[in-house]
Amino acid sequence: MSQAKTAPVVFAAGRPRIPKHLSPQGRKAFKRAVQILEQRRTLTESDEPILTLFADTYALWVNAKTEVGDELMISTTVTDNNGTVRTVRRTNPMIKVMEAAAVRLFALSKSLGFSQVDIGRCRTTAVDSGKEIIPGSARDMYPELYDANGKWIGKKEASAVIPFVPLPPTGEDDGTD
Repeated sequence: MSQAKTAPVVFAAGRPRIPKHLSPQGRKAFKRAVQILEQRRTLTESDEPILTLFADTYALWVNAKTEVGDELMISTTVTDNNGTVRTVRRTNPMIKVMEAAAVRLFALSKSLGFSQVDIGRCRTTAVDSGKEIIPGSARDMYPELYDANGKWIGKKEASAVIPFVPLPPTGEDDGTD
């Protein structure tokens, strides 16, 4: 009988770059999505393409919704087979664009884990122990023994560090008369 290993999969955290081609509305959506994913600790650098699609789709949806506004029906002039011109009221064609963008936005939101159902499916990224200093730890108490990345530098390099020796207080009575 074989037993499956249940060790958690650890992803390296990272922040994707904001693509230069995004519109201002898309940049806002990209930054907001990155902020949400960072707070949940599920953001990786490889999320850039899907975040870019999310931001582009969001900008398209907002622009289509703004253009539709209150005009669900628009009037157009058409000519029939006899050549007579008449005015016809039709649904705004931007409604189809808005609906298609909304469907894509919903699917992208689910894949990024923005819905309540999909939050549990997202795996958190590994905590970078080099950046987090725990109060009272050896790294907190003796920072000279660790490099900038939080790695122990060893006895040899640590011996080159001049130890702190407190000076005696000056100007005080030493208690002898």
